[in-house]
Amino acid sequence: MVGYLGVASAFLILSFYSVVAGWALYYWWGYVTGMMADMPDIGYGGSFEALLLRTMHHYFGMRYLWGLPCLLFWEV
Repeated sequence: MVGYLGVASAFLILSFYSVVAGWALYYWWGYVTGMMADMPDIGYGGSFEALLLRTMHHYFGMRYLWGLPCLLFWEV
């Protein structure tokens, strides 16, 4: 039973880190495209709150972060 709990907790931690990496990709893309240059009116906190409300961004960010290594390393 202890082994199953370890695997489950590792999976939950991995899921959380992939969401945070999706946030980092979102902000990186914003800086690359210049979208963050227009932020002073709502601020970065407002941008993060708006990002949290976009649940599909989290879903597709996780799929991209998990799917890209599969395509690159396992040639699926």
